[in-house]
Order: sequence, then C-alpha cells, then structure tokens
Amino acid sequence: MASLERDQVIAYLSALSPDELNDLVLDLEERLGLERVALWPWGDPTMGAPLSIEEIGIPAFDVVLLDAQEARIPVMKALRARLAMDLEDVRSLVDRCPVVVGEQLAREEAIELQQVIEAAGGRAEIR
Repeated sequence: MASLERDQVIAYLSALSPDELNDLVLDLEERLGLERVALWPWGDPTMGAPLSIEEIGIPAFDVVLLDAQEARIPVMKALRARLAMDLEDVRSLVDRCPVVVGEQLAREEAIELQQVIEAAGGRAEIR
C-alpha cells in the first residue's frame, strides 16, 4: 500500500463534498467499530467558551417525590434535613405523593435532591 503524506490526506478530504465526507465518516465508523458522540443540540461544545445553563436557555428543574413506599419515615427525615422543613410540612408533602419537593433548582441541586430521596428509600424524578 502506498504511503500517504498528511497534506495529501487533507487535500483529498478538502475536495470532498459534505455528503461525500459524511459517507466517508460513516464508512470509517462502521469499519472501526466506533459510535458517534452526541453533540449538544445548540452546537459544537468545543467551539468557544462553555455556556452556562442560563445562557443557553435551559430552565431550572423541579424534583417530584413520586412515592415514599415503605420508607416513609426515612424519606421524611431526609427531606427535613435537606429542605430545613418542620415535621408537619414534611408529613404533608409525603402524604400527597406525587408532589414537587424542589422547585426551580439547578441541575446539580436537582440530581442531589433526587439521590437523597432515593437513598432514603423513596422514588423521585426530575422534571
């Protein structure tokens, strides 16, 4: 097989149309057993400085307590500790499942709250 210089490869690829280049990439992915990495829906994340959630328009997240199951007391304790609520308010929340227990949270805060609830034995989801 003939040896190609880097400049020759770049010149060849530069001469391809976008459709031809896409077909080539798909063929290479198939031959090499690679999977495409999903890009952010608003563009290539490697171009420029990273954007914050506020800059790209992603809303804040809500955490919904779906069910306390058999772990009602541990879930109540976890919510009291995390949300600094009194016992009566926490009991009311747990009794009204499904109920929003965290509103307008940043993604990291919402994930943390969901993990706290699930670690206590409850079920929660982020919306």
